[in-house]
Formats: sequence, structure tokens, C-alpha cells
Amino acid sequence: MMNNKNVNVLQMVRAMTNPTQWNNFKKDQARAVSGKIENDKCGRFADYLTDRFIDTCRDRAISARFGNWEKLSGNDKIKLAADIVRLLLANIQSDMAAGRVTIYNHAGLADDFDKTVRPDMSKMPKISVRAVDNGLMSVSSRGVLSINTNWAHYAGRDPLAFLMDLRHEVMHIVDLFIPEISPLEPEVRRRAAAFYVNPRDDMGLYESNPLEMNANLKRREYGEKIRAMLTGMQIERVRRQNPNLMNMGMFGRGR
Repeated sequence: MMNNKNVNVLQMVRAMTNPTQWNNFKKDQARAVSGKIENDKCGRFADYLTDRFIDTCRDRAISARFGNWEKLSGNDKIKLAADIVRLLLANIQSDMAAGRVTIYNHAGLADDFDKTVRPDMSKMPKISVRAVDNGLMSVSSRGVLSINTNWAHYAGRDPLAFLMDLRHEVMHIVDLFIPEISPLEPEVRRRAAAFYVNPRDDMGLYESNPLEMNANLKRREYGEKIRAMLTGMQIERVRRQNPNLMNMGMFGRGR
């Protein structure tokens, strides 16, 4: 746990009256939590979230849309992202209620609360998804997921980049809005969110922000899992459309 849990409110208020002072104050607070994640605990949660994300993408109502990726409009992709997030949060809610995911702290307030107390399911976040004309993908503190569907990699031949970035943003949604299961230490999580430094202002502090580190943890691994999922779906689509290919050995061992 951090020793200086409470930011000096008077100092913060004074800094907010001057843009330069506020920028320096914000960076000082960001440095206090820079790099502070527990890799083992966060790694275990990353695996859980990736598996749940892939389970959600395999839902029939969702997976059917990946095969026509190039034909999907920007609005179609926004609707797809909204459906993935909605179903994923419902799956996480079910896991929380059934004790299938670790509850680290109740309402994000303490590490040592009674673990037998079930979290309040009525407080699950309501995330809205909107299209934007710049940037890539981001989630705001108000629960708005913004996606630039015109970005070249999102409009490419397959949804890999889109889904990898969506998996990244879902980790932000957990850290920001479902603190009970966030693997970040509560005060680190709160300060990392409150004093978030824009990458254009300081790329080093942005990349070492615990929220970004947590969302990027095992990115290569979850990218490989998502790629394997999409490849499997494509093979299954081809198999259904051309059942004779299996009899011809098209998907058997190569020579």
C-alpha cells in the first residue's frame, strides 16, 4: 500500500488555477504511481479477461459478423463493438455473482474487506459507444467508448487490430468502472486515473501509467489468441460453405 494515500487537496486546488502549475502537479502525481503494477496478479487477470473476451466474440450473434468485415460500415462496427462490450460485461457480471472471478476489493475501497460479501450487481457500468473522426480507440471517465472506424487498420481485411484495441479498452473499463475485480492496488488505480498524462505531453509517463501498463500486459499473447480465434472461424466458415473440401483433405496435414 502507498503511504501517502491522500493527495494534498489545498495544493491541488492552488495548482488548478494555473495551467503550468497544474501540469507540473499532475506529472508529479503520475510519477508517484508510475510503473506500479503487480505483474503476477495483473497477468492472471489479463488471461481471464482475454479468455472471457474470446468467449464473447465466439457468441453466434457476434462471430457471424466477422466474416463480412470488409463490407461492414462504420456504424456496423460501432454496433458490433457495443454488442461485444455489452455481452462481455454481462458475462463478467455472471462470474462475479458466481464467484468465478477474484473480488479484490469491495467497491474499490479496501484490500481487506470480507471476501464473502457479494458486490452490488446493480452498479455494473453502462458503456456507450460512439464514432469519432480522429485518434484510434479510447474510453472516457464518463463511460464513453470512442472509435475511429476510418483508421486504416480498422478498415482493413480483417478485424484483428480492431479486436486487439477493443480488448485493451475493455481492461480500462474494468479498472475504471468495476474496481472490485481490478487487479491494481486501489490507491494506485485511483491516482493513475485522476492524474492521467496525455501521450502528446509526456509519452514516458503515459506508457508507465498503471492503467496503460495493465491494458497492454500480455498484448502479444492476447493478440495471438484473437488471431487464432479468427483463423478458426474462417476455417469453419469455409468448411460450412464447401463441405467437400474436408473430404479432399484440404484441412488435413500438409505434404
